[in-house]
Amino acid sequence: MAGISLSRRAIALIIAVVLAAVATVALVSYVQSAKNKDVVNPVTAFVAKQNIAAGTDAATIISRGLIETKTVPSSVVPTGAISSLTDIQGKNTTVDIAQGEVILATRFAAPGTQAIGGQPFVIPPGFQAISVEVATIPGVANFISPGDTVSVLAQFNIPTGNNPGQRVQFLLQNVKVLQLGTRVIVPPANGQPATVSVQQAGGRVDLTLAVTAGQAEKVAFATLQGTLYFTLVPTGQKAVATPGRTIKNIFAR
Repeated sequence: MAGISLSRRAIALIIAVVLAAVATVALVSYVQSAKNKDVVNPVTAFVAKQNIAAGTDAATIISRGLIETKTVPSSVVPTGAISSLTDIQGKNTTVDIAQGEVILATRFAAPGTQAIGGQPFVIPPGFQAISVEVATIPGVANFISPGDTVSVLAQFNIPTGNNPGQRVQFLLQNVKVLQLGTRVIVPPANGQPATVSVQQAGGRVDLTLAVTAGQAEKVAFATLQGTLYFTLVPTGQKAVATPGRTIKNIFAR
């Protein structure tokens, strides 16, 4: 009986070893097949022949031959890669493109929606862009980034009426920030294309906001006649009705 039991154990061990070997062979074959698939089925990709500066128009890129085609494995082509140069015609680069980089459609935009500083400057339908300059502290101490939501407080000195004196109240709430800083364009020189960058003056915050026509009037009036202060708002937060503050109700809830 002991001999029979030993034989069964040996057979079970042999079967386990055989199954493990088969699984290993199958795994190696699968990996090799995946590699061969890329080699057997290569694709053509559009690649930057040299560094391309942000703000360069597609016509210049194409005429100077700054983009070339290469045959590469399909696995190295990212989603959104252009399939033809017509995909970028009439557009400008929105960021710097490095030599050897696969050209993505998202790296280009029409001149009216050109990216600045690497972030898309797209004005939503029905809105306008307006820029205001405030000190660092009223601008939330440089914590605001493009794409954030802010609310705008306005301070006015009301000389007459039932409540003369200074008054502070929310002017706008939940406004989208399109960009921070001032757009600086360096003209072409020494055969190099123009470059685009965003610079921020020390101690100042330049905010470009997406507003409606009526909101633009409010911002312009408040900028000319009063003082603006900003708050940073979480995305999706609802507007809150407030009474505004004067010396008479500064301590009221």
